[in-house]
Amino acid sequence: MKKSLFLMAMAGVALAGCVNDVADVTQKEQKALVSFSSPLTYNNGAGTRAGYHGEVGKHQYSVDGTGTVYSYPREEDFVIYAVKHEGDLVTWEEATETAFNGATLKYDSDVDGWAPTIAEKTGNDKYYTWDSGYKMSYAACSPADLEQADDWNGRSYGATGLQITNFQVPGNAAKHFDLMYSVRQLNKTKADMIHTANKFSGLPIVFKHMLSSIRFSIANQSSQEIYLKSVRVYGVKYKGTFTENVIDGATYIANNPGWDVDEAKIEEANAYVAFSTTGDGLKFPLQARYLSDMIAAGDGNTVHQLLLMPQELMNDAVVEIGYTIGAGTSLQKATVKLNTAVLKQDNSEELTNTTITEWLIGTRYTYRLYYSNEAAVKDMIYFSPSSDGWVDAGVAVINLANAH
Repeated sequence: MKKSLFLMAMAGVALAGCVNDVADVTQKEQKALVSFSSPLTYNNGAGTRAGYHGEVGKHQYSVDGTGTVYSYPREEDFVIYAVKHEGDLVTWEEATETAFNGATLKYDSDVDGWAPTIAEKTGNDKYYTWDSGYKMSYAACSPADLEQADDWNGRSYGATGLQITNFQVPGNAAKHFDLMYSVRQLNKTKADMIHTANKFSGLPIVFKHMLSSIRFSIANQSSQEIYLKSVRVYGVKYKGTFTENVIDGATYIANNPGWDVDEAKIEEANAYVAFSTTGDGLKFPLQARYLSDMIAAGDGNTVHQLLLMPQELMNDAVVEIGYTIGAGTSLQKATVKLNTAVLKQDNSEELTNTTITEWLIGTRYTYRLYYSNEAAVKDMIYFSPSSDGWVDAGVAVINLANAH
């Protein structure tokens, strides 16, 4: 019997990627393609790396034409960690590394998937095959390139799972990316693959977000015209070491995975720029809108979502908002301590006595900046969730006009 190709394909929530050549169904069944599916990430831009830096955005793939799925962007690469073992996994250390353990997987249009390949081989021979009688356990880390210094070698995987040492959030917000790790999947075989004449399903890769996502929206609660000129974040910590803390064994148990954050902080002169413009500014709308939906980068405009280190928010962690009251007037600035934002009750304008004092791993915070010159009107910074894996952080309230 022919050996089965290890074709690492990934295309959405428990979803199969379409295969380009499907004429020989019998041959395909014999090969029993192995694919990986990713349920969390998605793409929001063009098919270039610059199009999806930052939080990975919405990329629509519809295999059968019946609807939209949110899938891992085909332009992205990830690292796969895989071991093989006879029978079920006992411990990761006792298993044998596969030939492609630690390999970077790139999208392969020939198989419509992410496939580790053997150098200097062509056709079907370039793909890795199942070893008869073995099962496979695996995990992944995305993206493959962490944009650290050239001599950086701080990512490893072993019995205790993933470790990333001395990771640094890039100082340039344009280079921020959605750092993720996957839970360890155990005891997979080619029998776990289900395929038909037209499509394949994949072994699961369940990615988890490792950073905190920060984005901004604006709205006007006053009778005046307000124009946003800049949004900057500084005084926050930017580097640390991540440890998954897996308890090695026959089941996946992660014992409080997370970051050991370094005390170094981004200085004001090197602040993370979420928005800036050389023009008159971005006019605050009556209804709150995300900055990224209102204006595109270029023509003197800069707009970014920030992917920052999870951390306790100290007093010197601030967001600085530059704005004018009327177009072309003198610049004003509001500098808000991030740990003073007061939560409001869900679906209510009533405030609680709780403040946001920590950015949590895998949590998205949407800062909704309101302006009002009336104390009775609440100018708010919202901390709210999005779909696709981000955790709800609640809603916090700040009166921007009184925050000088």
